[in-house]
Amino acid sequence: MLRAAPLLCLFLCPALLQAQTGWSEWGNSATGGGISDSSDLSESPSVVIDGLGSVVVGWREFVVGSSFQLYARRSNGGVWDPVAGSDSGSGISGAPPGIGIGTRPILRAAANGTIVAAWVQSASAGVTSGDVYCKRYNGISWIPLGGNISNSAGTVHPASAVGLALDASNNPVVAWTQIATNGSSGIHVRRWNGSA
Repeated sequence: MLRAAPLLCLFLCPALLQAQTGWSEWGNSATGGGISDSSDLSESPSVVIDGLGSVVVGWREFVVGSSFQLYARRSNGGVWDPVAGSDSGSGISGAPPGIGIGTRPILRAAANGTIVAAWVQSASAGVTSGDVYCKRYNGISWIPLGGNISNSAGTVHPASAVGLALDASNNPVVAWTQIATNGSSGIHVRRWNGSA
């Protein structure tokens, strides 16, 4: 058994070494607290490359005394800068205390440099279902694209998982799971038509 260990290492160690050296850290993003550098919970990242070639990462951040909020930072020459102040307070969502992000936020980047975010916003902390919202970063600030997407058809049943894509005109198409009264669920889709 003792002789087998060096033989096993002969085969495994080069692969392990290659796995460690084949990836490089992007501006202090994989040491210490990473890009979130938080003393609380940072989770569920979504990453895109924007039209300028910069990496943008969005994630759920637990805000003490509040709930999970959607934060985002962009790489800038090895430094991770907030995208329009979206790495503090209520972040991108702008939700009041006690209202938070229920599920993994999704980011998409357009060729023209804009970034779109979609998420499920829960009515209270610890709830993973709620309403679907979407905002676009226009280079200066995060602009709401309408209001509650999932409830705009008149339903009051909660939404859960969300998906996001951009069409050829850079308009967002959002899909989500809508939960019905009887406990069943369906997939709903809406496309932004350019006006609220």
